[in-house]
Amino acid sequence: MISAPLPLLAKEASLGKPSRLYTEPFKDAAVIATLSATSTVKVLERKGGWSRIQHQQSEGWIRTLDLRFGKSAEGSVVADTFGLATGRAGSGNVVATTGIRGLDEEDLKSANFSAEQISLAESYRIDASVAESAAARAGLQSTTVEYFEDITNATPAARRHDR
Repeated sequence: MISAPLPLLAKEASLGKPSRLYTEPFKDAAVIATLSATSTVKVLERKGGWSRIQHQQSEGWIRTLDLRFGKSAEGSVVADTFGLATGRAGSGNVVATTGIRGLDEEDLKSANFSAEQISLAESYRIDASVAESAAARAGLQSTTVEYFEDITNATPAARRHDR
């Protein structure tokens, strides 16, 4: 998890869309409020893909991807740092991004079985002959890739040899 101290964060941000303010940094936490897309917030802390923010008298957690750190962050440490790093200092075009990969522990804990979603995923499946025909029309050639041998229980010498 990424956690950054307050001085490294933009003091203010705006929302790019209506967003829910949660009591905790989890999708299944209680919702405190729904903020409008025109809301301006103060970022207090970041943790993974979540930011703890203050909006008027409310404080809670919001998905960091819902925040926009543009002109409202000008003059902050983040804006100045990004400006220097990107060569956009003073241009007003500073952009901050957040990358989040995969599923975290909370996503897995809150996952529920959905027969409807399984059916939807299966509806995208095509037969091998259809895939081969499409690949041939695109000029692609078939390649066989051998599976790697499982060396988790191999001796250290065998592991070095296989690399």
